[in-house]
Amino acid sequence: MQPLGRMQRTPHCITAPAASDMKLGITPKLFLVLLATNVIIAIVVGVSVQWSVNARFRNYLEEREDRRLAMLSNVVTNAYTQHGNWDFLRGNDALWDTLNRPAFPNGDPGPPREHGPPGRGPGPPGSSADHEHVADRDRGAFPPPPPTQGDPQQRFRSHPPLPSVVDVQGNWIVGDARAESSSRQRDIIVDGKTVGWLIGDPGKSSPGGADLRFLEEQLKASWIISGVAVVLAAAVAWWLARRLLAPVKRLAGATHQLAAGDYSIRVAAGSRDELGQLVVDFNRLATTLESNEQMRRRFFADVSHELRTPLSILQGELEALEDGIRPLSRASLKSLQAEVATLSVLVRDLYDLSLADVGALTYRFEQVNLTELIQAALHAFGERFAVRRIALETDWAAGEPLLIEGDPDRLRQLLNNLLENSMRYTYPDGRLRVALKRVDATAQIDFQDSEPAVPPELLPRVFERLFRVEPSRSRGSGGAGLGLALCKSIIEAHHGEIRAKTSPLGGLWIEIMLPLEKT
Repeated sequence: MQPLGRMQRTPHCITAPAASDMKLGITPKLFLVLLATNVIIAIVVGVSVQWSVNARFRNYLEEREDRRLAMLSNVVTNAYTQHGNWDFLRGNDALWDTLNRPAFPNGDPGPPREHGPPGRGPGPPGSSADHEHVADRDRGAFPPPPPTQGDPQQRFRSHPPLPSVVDVQGNWIVGDARAESSSRQRDIIVDGKTVGWLIGDPGKSSPGGADLRFLEEQLKASWIISGVAVVLAAAVAWWLARRLLAPVKRLAGATHQLAAGDYSIRVAAGSRDELGQLVVDFNRLATTLESNEQMRRRFFADVSHELRTPLSILQGELEALEDGIRPLSRASLKSLQAEVATLSVLVRDLYDLSLADVGALTYRFEQVNLTELIQAALHAFGERFAVRRIALETDWAAGEPLLIEGDPDRLRQLLNNLLENSMRYTYPDGRLRVALKRVDATAQIDFQDSEPAVPPELLPRVFERLFRVEPSRSRGSGGAGLGLALCKSIIEAHHGEIRAKTSPLGGLWIEIMLPLEKT
């Protein structure tokens, strides 16, 4: 049994997946969905095929019955023409069986019945009725019956029941006396006159042995085809499930590594569909997170460096004052105050940037005249630029106010940061040109200074926090590197744009676009 202390050190954020979540992965689930869909389709198709085969088979039986009645009608018409009335057939089932034999395809309806209503027909061998029937058959009135083979009762049951014959008065002649009036009727016409009707009932007919075998084979084949289709569907579903989810699995594995802090992970895009676009977005996300992680580490290193420098100076000067190495004088106090001011500016800029990140940096928008605001800022920096021997040049139309909706305090902070940046980095005996003009519905402000220039590959990074072109980060060559980052945040809050370019004067060109006030 483990000690209690060791059990408490187990991370609480790691939980074992539930048992239900580990039963089936996404690949088996997708496979089962595809398989179930294909099985349902195969069953529906199989049932539909069987229904169609049965329906067509019934139609076939009805068409065959119609042909049989047509053929039998010709036979009965010829027989009636020879005898002139229905007496030869009335109640004579044996003769009726004989007459029906040519109407059955591939066989006969079976042997003549041994018992039936009295009437004319073949009698016992040697009788006069038998001789008369044979004479009629020899004259061609009735076809000779084919030899019987096999079980005659089975052959009889395999053929449809015999139709019925009624005369013009509706009296039953021969056949099934229970035939319904709704059954198929066919006129028996002799010399243009209807002498009777032939009545058949296809609903009571039964298919023959060959027909049944054909139907059974068709139904069996439909089920076999459905089974083969299900097997093929299962194989295709498994292949599709594995192929379609392969990039998803790779993406899931890469996501786990990304969540664990490995921001260098990338996934190869293998298609141009939605999954391929998802992979591209994942790689872009990983790149952004990797860049943000590098910026975060660099930011903390830069902030610690910026804070450590003035604190080290303060600590050294205070120790010198304490040890008596440096006397307490106005000059020493001014030096200490300068370092404290540097710390105050750095902390203030960091605080403003943190407020801007969370959207808590306050703005009081009102109508602002950019021309007057820029003139006031240049006037405030005039003496300092003169000390640095940097010439100030202005370029804007006199008397033309450019009005925008903005926060005058934040815009003044923006201008002070840009002027401070130019004053710190521009070489003595240089120039700074500030231009203001209207471009359509925007006001364009340009700050162009002389050397030194910023390398073109570093221009996109000048608005990063704590970024300075000079890698040694000497305080003599500039500030903490937060001014331009804060400028970008202020411009974005005013729905404007700020860009860094190479100045025609040889230094840095900061271009600002602010929307003018709508009139």
